[in-house]
Amino acid sequence: MTTSDALARSALARPDQLPLYPAGTVSFFGPTLIVAPHPDDETLGCGGAIALLQQIGVVTQVLVITDGTRSHPNSRRYPAAALRTLREAETRTALAALGCGPEAVTFLGFKDQGLPASGTEAFEQAVERCRNYLQDFGPATILLPWRRDPHLDHRVCWQLVHSALVGLNPRPRLLEYPIWVWEQADRTPVPTPDEVIAWRLDIGTVLDRKLEAIAAHRSQTTDFISDDPEGFRLTPQMLEHFTRPWEIYLESTTVASRQSLGPSYFDDLYRERDDPWDFETSAYEAHKYQATLAALPKPRYRAAFEIGCSVGVLTADLAVRCDSLLAIDVAHKALGCARERCRSLAHVRFEQMQVPQEYPTGPFDLTLISEVGYYWSREDLHRVQQHIFEHLEPGGHLLLVHWTLFAVDYPLTGDAVHEAFLARVGFELRHLGGRREECYRLDLFERI
Repeated sequence: MTTSDALARSALARPDQLPLYPAGTVSFFGPTLIVAPHPDDETLGCGGAIALLQQIGVVTQVLVITDGTRSHPNSRRYPAAALRTLREAETRTALAALGCGPEAVTFLGFKDQGLPASGTEAFEQAVERCRNYLQDFGPATILLPWRRDPHLDHRVCWQLVHSALVGLNPRPRLLEYPIWVWEQADRTPVPTPDEVIAWRLDIGTVLDRKLEAIAAHRSQTTDFISDDPEGFRLTPQMLEHFTRPWEIYLESTTVASRQSLGPSYFDDLYRERDDPWDFETSAYEAHKYQATLAALPKPRYRAAFEIGCSVGVLTADLAVRCDSLLAIDVAHKALGCARERCRSLAHVRFEQMQVPQEYPTGPFDLTLISEVGYYWSREDLHRVQQHIFEHLEPGGHLLLVHWTLFAVDYPLTGDAVHEAFLARVGFELRHLGGRREECYRLDLFERI
């Protein structure tokens, strides 16, 4: 398979078409660790994110795994010890341009192209060093190299971090960044849409800082070390991937061990607060509800089905457009509030029901899933899809609305839910349109 063939089947096939998340997305990262296989990967892959994190005062640390001294193995001016010192100094200068002090970076000092292989005693010792570091820092988010990046050091770094995380709680969010995927996609399997959600982070406001930081790595971007004809240098074509006003991150579509969140999870939330997500008072929710109703193409529906009605705020508004409406939820207390809110609406029926274990017979000409899909496991989401396809009548509408940022408890992301339904377009569904706001997305489908 050629590079172009591989990328054509990749989640990165059209990088400029990937969802663009606003700069403020980093405010949800919490204390963040950037894992760099070599001195400069932190800048190339994550320099914009680092600068944005520093702008809002989020604690950020950089862990550089190797010393990078194999970049110019034949230089007499810069033998290994001198090159190591130079590359560490370049990294500190680059991070200073991004807003980080020298204390933000730790160099583990492994030899590049010489990281220990998985299963060896040396690998286990390296894992222990990483685990101790993670325990001391306690990041909420880790940015690390793409798991199958064509460079061996990048793949081993991913293995080190994942091995170090075994048994650690709470488990941080993991975002992977690609470096060599575009240049060497024929050597290693590329990211595929079924395993990751690829998205872009808008770094336009800090791009100048990132460019300054890239320039600080002069041993890698110029002929500064001129006495090694075989020395490494980043080509202009390679650098083009990292000088754009956005960065690409890859997020697993699911966490393998995650199960769907069950009724007890929601019962606990409603036990603490009557309206855990402030559906009644939030201006954000009010705007989203308005957009949800405006997206419905028909003025009225014969039989609508709302999965996850919570306290019934959206249910009451939706009922105006329906001859009959079945609204369900797994939480008994939430349903009590919803029934009270809609007590004058005789055509609205509420049931306590857990989807996909249970599902009403229908048929429905509208199914609404708003802020629910990411609570399901990947397996349960597939079961939900089958139920919908069986009980949504031809020509009926399916409307999805989901928050797109990250929540540590949820098995899936909002984007993963929507992409799973978009994958069925041309089979069971027709995509009628969608929109993406800063924190949520909306997609409308029609049953074929």
